Formats: sequence, C-alpha cells, structure tokens
Amino acid sequence: MAAPSIETNNRIIFKAADQETTAVFKISAIAWVSNGGADLDIAADDDMLLEDGSGVEIIGMRAEATANDLKISFPEPIIAHGLKAEDLDGGVLYVYGKRV
Repeated sequence: MAAPSIETNNRIIFKAADQETTAVFKISAIAWVSNGGADLDIAADDDMLLEDGSGVEIIGMRAEATANDLKISFPEPIIAHGLKAEDLDGGVLYVYGKRV
C-alpha cells in the first residue's frame, strides 16, 4: 500500500485504508471529510480508524449518514510515532500538525 501524502510537513492526507507512515507527528487537528471530486465520499456505516505506530487508537468513527464527517481540534497536541489509517471505508482523512 502506498504511503499517505505528507504536505509541507504540516498535513498528512490518507485516501485509503492501511496507508501508514513512520513519521513522528504532533497532531493538532483531524478532519474526515467527503471529497466527491475524487470519488471519496463518506456513506452511511463507513468507518474511519486512525492508529499510532504501535497500533493504539487515536480516533475512530462510524458515519451515521452520508457525508457525516468529523472535524476535531486538540487543545494539546498528540505526539504520534507513526500513523496508520487502519480503517478508511470512504472519505479523506486529513491530519494537521507538525512533523517532528
């Protein structure tokens, strides 16, 4: 599986399940959104699960309806040693922060 895209060391973009990176990253926000232009919409019962490099869940969600997205900011950054989109049935998962 291809690695996720890391843009300017400030954003990681996951577009498929099982994409992973070993980068150490300070996470300040996460957004799971539909992207109809890329045929990556979120449908009802789609799952999203983001884990760190040790397999510890950082955040997960099951969509209750079509385009049921998630946007969350953290008051204190979460430091993750590696990231993996364990489940990503639809949508695009953006992880914002800083590569360490």
